[in-house]
Amino acid sequence: MNAEDPLAALRDITLPEAVSWWPPAPGWWLLLALLLALAGLLLHAAWRRYQRNRYRRAAVALLRTASQYYQQGRDAATAITTALDILRRVARYHRHFAEAVALSGSELIASLNRHAQPGMALLPEQPALLEQVLYAAGHQQSEQLHHYCEQLLSGAEAFVQALPGPDTAGSGVGNV
Repeated sequence: MNAEDPLAALRDITLPEAVSWWPPAPGWWLLLALLLALAGLLLHAAWRRYQRNRYRRAAVALLRTASQYYQQGRDAATAITTALDILRRVARYHRHFAEAVALSGSELIASLNRHAQPGMALLPEQPALLEQVLYAAGHQQSEQLHHYCEQLLSGAEAFVQALPGPDTAGSGVGNV
């Protein structure tokens, strides 16, 4: 046997260079592309939903403005006719409210309540008082009328906010 120490002839083990994180493997590029596509689809869906609910935001803003004018001037007849006009315009956006678009006054409110989905806030119905405000000349501003006006304005806002998304999206229906 050889008298020399065989371990002295061995060299140290050299480690390979560390694997860099860039550029990533093709699988990571594919995952990144899929995540970006998913994010784009989610943003597009959120934007479409936002746009489809534009009529609701506009109607609520108009109802709040009518309520503020009513609180300042206490003209119940103007506030009621404004609220009914806004409700009629909102009805254009929903297929199941189609018959309500041609109606006015108590028939409009009754039709909207009749076709409302279960659990939705219903609009207050007082046909005699409503007909008096809409069609009688020189009506008096009674306390009952003011109470009904406040109920109608708050009820109309709750009704509009509780509506489902429009089913005529993209049909060319105008703004509220």
